[in-house]
Amino acid sequence: MKCPACGNEIADDVVFCPRCGKHIPESAPAVNAGGAASSSPRTDISGGKMCPRCQIPLPSGAAFCGNCGAAADGSSAPPQGGNPYNGRMAGSMIKSRPRSDFSEKAIAVMNDMDFMMYWIIGYLVAQFIPGLNMLSLIAFIYILVQTPSLADKCAGILNDDRDLMSRISRVRPRVKALWILLALIIVLCGAGVVMMIAGAAISHHEASVLLILGLLVLLIMGVLCIVSLVYQILLTIDFFKVKEGIDRIARDY
Repeated sequence: MKCPACGNEIADDVVFCPRCGKHIPESAPAVNAGGAASSSPRTDISGGKMCPRCQIPLPSGAAFCGNCGAAADGSSAPPQGGNPYNGRMAGSMIKSRPRSDFSEKAIAVMNDMDFMMYWIIGYLVAQFIPGLNMLSLIAFIYILVQTPSLADKCAGILNDDRDLMSRISRVRPRVKALWILLALIIVLCGAGVVMMIAGAAISHHEASVLLILGLLVLLIMGVLCIVSLVYQILLTIDFFKVKEGIDRIARDY
């Protein structure tokens, strides 16, 4: 058949013209050299070098892959007419290759990471809005509950990346440390409230002792909050690094 854009003779089963990169819709009738429509099935491409993206053989002299539209030289320049494989919305692809279980998992994990990112942003924003501290605590607890299982999903996708796997391996210990710090901070906060109530009902001398103890409790709480903040920053950095890796894999499908 011939390419409807440049008139180049192409195989019947290509999705993109190897010469100009124009997308060949699946519904477009195949046109033979004489100009008549052909109903024969598309044949396989053979020979030439391999496509850098989907690893199918390319015909000699092809500038673009006839299956996925990738440039034969590995450059990122999109072919004429656009390449539907570059979008993240896989459901809108014009003619996509069949998804494997791996690609389905990568896209699902990418969506889970996006959803978690919204919770993290909401938690950070609530920290600076008066009256929303309780909501930020709820968001913080939700993040701690969901993070380990999300890390396990990411590990199933990124098991070949040593750097990201190293980051993922540190998630559970840090989440456990944050649970312990949160529990200690809540306990100390409760102890401080009890001391304040007791100080109002006892003598001046005993109240002075409680005041000293209260200041000590506040000091310990401050240290624990700083340590908790450090862990949160480290987890956030690792989250966005891992998310970048997941997004990169999901975009390939």
